[in-house]
Amino acid sequence: MPRASDRLGDTAPPLNGVSDWHRYLQLLIDRADQAVPAGSTHTNHVRVADLFRDETLMRVAQVILAVERFITENMFGLVGVDINAFRPDQEEVYNNVYLPSFLKMNLGYTLRYKQECCAECGGRFSDPTRGGLGMESDHVEDNDVQCESERKKVFEVIVETGNSRPLHEQLWELAKTAGKHCECHYKQGYGLGSIASREFYRSLPLLCAKDYSCFSKRPFVEVFESKEGKALDECIESMISCIRQLSFSDVSSNIEKKTAFAPVDICCFDADMWNDLNDEGKEGQLKRTWSVGMRRAAGGCYLCDENGPNVILKKMSMMECHHVKWKPGEKKTKCFSPSNTHYSHRKRKIEWLKTVCLCKYCHQLVHLLDENNGKLLDKLLERFDIDDDTGKIVFKNIE
Repeated sequence: MPRASDRLGDTAPPLNGVSDWHRYLQLLIDRADQAVPAGSTHTNHVRVADLFRDETLMRVAQVILAVERFITENMFGLVGVDINAFRPDQEEVYNNVYLPSFLKMNLGYTLRYKQECCAECGGRFSDPTRGGLGMESDHVEDNDVQCESERKKVFEVIVETGNSRPLHEQLWELAKTAGKHCECHYKQGYGLGSIASREFYRSLPLLCAKDYSCFSKRPFVEVFESKEGKALDECIESMISCIRQLSFSDVSSNIEKKTAFAPVDICCFDADMWNDLNDEGKEGQLKRTWSVGMRRAAGGCYLCDENGPNVILKKMSMMECHHVKWKPGEKKTKCFSPSNTHYSHRKRKIEWLKTVCLCKYCHQLVHLLDENNGKLLDKLLERFDIDDDTGKIVFKNIE
């Protein structure tokens, strides 16, 4: 008889109620063993499959599953009970979506942190109170695939897209991953993380070629109006317009001569990788180069001093664009992820105007705690406003 893992797919199988949990848990263990076999990670790394064998953790998962099912199926059928009535001013916090998401998010971060160290480099996660912040769940089976149709990943785990899924689907997705530091998880280069791009990533220098400490912390709306922002924008746009005639030496020379950046500090590719790309791939890489340069020009993380403009290229994946919100539940103005290179350069710039640069740690903490979001707003609103309709950050009108 074939092993269960030999026939397990990428999409989560159905879970027929809480009573079916033990059968489903065995499938989870088999799927996790299939994705990350014993001995395939750093010796100190605790695999997801082993965490799924932890009785205490899985009892917690079973309880969360029961809560999720109960609230989803019965909350509005309980006559005379309205949890929103306890705090009418906090309706969003107590609705039938928030509580399961909160519980699932905490279980997800626990399962991340309990892996103890990065599966690739073995570096430990030093702050348990952050529950795995600065750590990513890497879909390891996707690291060497060459086309989109071969990918095993169905959705991102733990983040918003993952928490909107039922718990059993989120655990199934987690079974396909191994926890890694952000910089180890990040695969430089266009596409799905080829062997060549990973080798390039590992060989990156540990210091920037130039000093960018002159760039102060500022939102992208101010960067776009700055001399260095305009120069980079014009340089990248001109190269995109003549992509077919562009060699790698042309790219390096243009960036060196026309911008405030060293090519090695913002280009996520080398000559071999560039020559292997088609026109679409080359355009994507130029857009990524623009993104890295703009994050440097923004002074790095807008909130903390740990990740400034001189962060090495290897760690630039930890610099993210945060869509600023006045308060939870307001009109959603985000149209797409600013890191998405499939949109035109013009559309991407419009989306970036709604954001500030945050390191991954601060970004997740801003989303987790209203207090941190308040600190961000206090700092931003000293000089800027947020357009209610578009979400764009704009300069204050000072009369």
